[in-house]
Amino acid sequence: MNKSLALLLLSCFFLPRLHADETFDATSLDDLHGAVTKLVKRHYPESTSHVLERTIGFEFSTRVYVTDLVSKMPPGMPKPTGTERGPMANGVWCSIWLRDGDLSSQPVYQRSEGELVREHFIEYTLYPNDSEQNMHMIVTLRLPLKTSPKEQRFYKEFKKMIGQFGQYVDRGK
Repeated sequence: MNKSLALLLLSCFFLPRLHADETFDATSLDDLHGAVTKLVKRHYPESTSHVLERTIGFEFSTRVYVTDLVSKMPPGMPKPTGTERGPMANGVWCSIWLRDGDLSSQPVYQRSEGELVREHFIEYTLYPNDSEQNMHMIVTLRLPLKTSPKEQRFYKEFKKMIGQFGQYVDRGK
């Protein structure tokens, strides 16, 4: 086994355990869920949202796509495909996962922040961090390939609000 492959396998095995000490429950997310829902409803009045354990999700006008998965494959290997939920025209899909740990003092995730143009939608990955409260989030937001000025405004407002997420989280301290 070559050194790069061994390193990749080890990182896949240990990375999920780095943040295993989770201390949130669903009630910790009530205020954050309320703030996110208020912003989303202003732009997408017919959207739905939910809280499940440490995850907040919302969507409007979505469907399941069969698409290339985000992965690194050796040259000559076929890209793996799978199903991903994403927005149709004028739609939105998002997953927000609240995690323990300060990203300024822990290893970062393998995938960097930013915008990724996929086959059927644009995917934004964000890792907002709150060092003071020792927590961060993994945010995946998907918008249509052709984003309107309305959708671009939503993204800017969403990114700004999500960057201040710590003020909405009650950790019962």
